[in-house]
Amino acid sequence: MRLIALLALLAAMPVSAQDAAPASDASAPAIVLETLTPGTGATPTDSDVVLVNYRGTLADGTVFDEAQRAILPVGRLIPGFTQGLKQMRVGGSYRLTIPAELGYGQQATGPIPANSTLIFTIDLLDAGPVSRARAMAGLPSVEVQTIVPGTGRVPTEEELVLVNYSGRLPDGTEFDSGQGVVFFVNQLVPGFTQGLLQMRSGGRYRLFIPADLAYGAQGAGPIPPNTDLLFEVELIATNRLAEIAAMMRAAASAP
Repeated sequence: MRLIALLALLAAMPVSAQDAAPASDASAPAIVLETLTPGTGATPTDSDVVLVNYRGTLADGTVFDEAQRAILPVGRLIPGFTQGLKQMRVGGSYRLTIPAELGYGQQATGPIPANSTLIFTIDLLDAGPVSRARAMAGLPSVEVQTIVPGTGRVPTEEELVLVNYSGRLPDGTEFDSGQGVVFFVNQLVPGFTQGLLQMRSGGRYRLFIPADLAYGAQGAGPIPPNTDLLFEVELIATNRLAEIAAMMRAAASAP
């Protein structure tokens, strides 16, 4: 029921938990959170994703939704679910009762009638930034191996990097390479961006990118569909545009 789970939980409107009910209004509807098994891990934040087992029932016990190991964005759920998650700890099990006003209100949604109180049992298995979602789901993620440690800064997504690199297919065939190439970090295939965000300038690295974080089922040029990629990357510098340009001009004029 994973697809139903996501459709049922994702909010139809971008309403934040904070906007749903002013804390100063004592008469405002509120969630009820019961701890079944205490958790000992971190408490999720709005910007996190969570890995959960959950089951949703109506007040009469009718099950309207359930899922195992579902990955959900904390800040983009119905307001009551978001509020509840932000009071839980990883490793715990909980019962969460959400009044209609913090659920779907007067709007019927799939098997959920209008004005329905929702009751969830939730196992909070893990929580963390969006970048950890693939690992939570057991999917392959990028792997960065350090060949020569760098001592400079780690780039941000908004910056430029100056790199030497070579890219190979799993059989060792080189499909691309470059020396002194400038890239915007956030304009590359997702796996290359993720890899750069784990490197330090001055270092040399081996970067493994699974196919679905590279060119996926469509492939690209000499890269066949569904192909994992292996890069060797020397991160020479990470800087703003003007500084990178100055470095390149200096390198070009050197004897």
